[in-house]
Amino acid sequence: MWGTYVTGGPLDGTMAPYRSVDENVGRHAQIVHWYVPWGASWGTFDYQRPLLDNMHEYASVGEDGSVPLITWEPWAPPFQRDGTDMPLTAIAGGEFDPYIDSWAAGLRDLGYAVLLDFAHEMNGDWYPWGSGVNGNTPDLYVAAYRHVHDRFAQAGAANVRFVWNPNNTSTSTSAAAFYPGSSYVSWLAIDAYNSNSSWGSPYDEIAPIYRQVSALDPYKPMMLAEVASQASPPPRAVPANKAAWISELGRDLPQSFPRIRAVVWFNELGTELVIDAPSDVQAAATQAFGSCPRRDDAAALSDT
Repeated sequence: MWGTYVTGGPLDGTMAPYRSVDENVGRHAQIVHWYVPWGASWGTFDYQRPLLDNMHEYASVGEDGSVPLITWEPWAPPFQRDGTDMPLTAIAGGEFDPYIDSWAAGLRDLGYAVLLDFAHEMNGDWYPWGSGVNGNTPDLYVAAYRHVHDRFAQAGAANVRFVWNPNNTSTSTSAAAFYPGSSYVSWLAIDAYNSNSSWGSPYDEIAPIYRQVSALDPYKPMMLAEVASQASPPPRAVPANKAAWISELGRDLPQSFPRIRAVVWFNELGTELVIDAPSDVQAAATQAFGSCPRRDDAAALSDT
């Protein structure tokens, strides 16, 4: 399955930013990705409701309908590393239950499936909920994650599928230590970026974290919830360029990572991460994702 995050995406009621990428790649995004911060005025469910409808009703390249993937980030700008930002203990202790419950009821009442990625990349140290930040431990993260999940279960939000999503670059603590348990997770996810400072093949970038995550549950579907590559490799890099990296990713997925059933490209406009420019990158993306056999996994997104 193909999905995208595109800068500004559902803020445009026509969904033109997403549609432009899909038309260039030649593939309808069954998954439409968006970020919602807890501590901002635009983090309320009432604000996000029309955006969710935009994502659900999204149509491109002759196909209709998508599943929203919401990365739900529990922080209050500006981020402070001194523990003043929505600590995990406060989340687990119920201090934010009114906010959590407003989303649980709101998403429940939508009547369509939503993928909810709570506090992603927890095995890194760049977010206030991350490993070692603000005194965070894997146990504190697990308690917060389970508490959020339980509030949704109590609200009857059975249409919400919880995503658990570590990053391929981590601290010394294994991503597996942060796993809340299979009864709390519908999708296992991975974020993987190919950057100039750590340029590597898709296999090198994904294989170590894939082995960790896939071993946690042999039956859960997996996705690349964020994946992208910068465009300017260091000297003598292999693959030699971004187009080659995308082509190799397309080949590696069925061969080396058969559990991955969805790829969601992080298409940040105005950066090297875009997948539909220049022409060689777009051609590689079209071959890797636009022309690959389509699986009828819309039901899996809704029912898993």
